[in-house]
Amino acid sequence: MVLVKRINSISYFMKNLSPLFTLMFLVILNSCQNTECQNEIKRLKEEIESLKGNGKENTTIDFSSKREEIIERYENGNKKLVVTYVGKGSQEQVIKKSTYYKTGKIKEEENYKQNELNGPYYEYYRNGQISVRANFVDGLRHGDYTEYYYDGTIWETGRFINGDYDAEYNTYFADGNLKSKEIYKNGDRIEAVWYNANGEVEFKN
Repeated sequence: MVLVKRINSISYFMKNLSPLFTLMFLVILNSCQNTECQNEIKRLKEEIESLKGNGKENTTIDFSSKREEIIERYENGNKKLVVTYVGKGSQEQVIKKSTYYKTGKIKEEENYKQNELNGPYYEYYRNGQISVRANFVDGLRHGDYTEYYYDGTIWETGRFINGDYDAEYNTYFADGNLKSKEIYKNGDRIEAVWYNANGEVEFKN
């Protein structure tokens, strides 16, 4: 089993560990070709999970037979960051990354394919309310996009094709009334109208 080498954040996770534990982890992980060393991995994992000091946040590394996770935790024990990946060696790929607030509530969810953003993407406010709902294809925004106010009221709606705005892009006041409407085609804006809080047209082009 080989630790994922293509995840940019791997060095970030490992730097919170002491040099001794980092070296032990890499040596054991890279030499582990069968089930004989699973007990040693389990033991080392327990030591890593219990490693705290100098005000550094705790970092844990979890293993499973079909997928692996790297979990970073706050000092209070709640998850801060979870990276899930599958495969071995050169076939290792990130499939999901989730970040959390210190309270334990979800902050952001990203899905990956071939180490690029692909699929649903979500951001959340501290109160648990979703703030952004989007979709990605090959690292680019593609499909419907919605952004929300803190109370769940819609703030913006739009649509992307290969990273460019397409069709209508609308913004709304906090009371739900339309604030602006823009029409796009292939990323170019071809029409736009802005309204005041009373619904009257303020500007148009």
